[in-house]
Amino acid sequence: MADGTELSGTQMTTPAPPAKAARSGWSRGRKILVGCGLLFALAIPCLITLGWSHERQTDWWRAAAIREIAQWTSEPAWLSRERARLNPPSGERSWMSKHLILFQNGDWVAYSSICHKEDSRYNDFWVGRASDGKWYYTTFHFCVGMMVLWSFDQPKDLPSFLSEYSVREFNGDPHEKLAQTWPDPPQQATRRKFW
Repeated sequence: MADGTELSGTQMTTPAPPAKAARSGWSRGRKILVGCGLLFALAIPCLITLGWSHERQTDWWRAAAIREIAQWTSEPAWLSRERARLNPPSGERSWMSKHLILFQNGDWVAYSSICHKEDSRYNDFWVGRASDGKWYYTTFHFCVGMMVLWSFDQPKDLPSFLSEYSVREFNGDPHEKLAQTWPDPPQQATRRKFW
């Protein structure tokens, strides 16, 4: 050879290609199916946690709203100020403010409301304390700024409001477990449609 080495009677051969690896027994389809199953198994706890998170956030909001409403309704001056804002001596009279609804018969309800369109961390929730001293709540979707209620005439009285918007009485305990009130299929047929 040119480099000065000689080949003795053996011929130089190239190494043999490695043997094909033995199949693991898992077909591509099976691997995809198992991967999707694992992904699904991990997704379920995440979705449950997100649902729990919305419920938990709404519970925290509700507790703060109840404390705030209790403070408002314990101060007679607050109700007087809110009524004065709604019925100024000169100007257009109104029946609803950001935290007070006046009914045609003179009853009222101090309230707070959150809509999932305002803040996606929360479920729709409305809570209030009425002139009868009782606490009420609903999961009715009043939409941003209570626009659904604004779109209709002033409610006649507290009982008609409670019936129309699936409102239920509760004891005012911020930690009480409250059930969803709306939508309520049996009453949907008679409820006015806004959307």
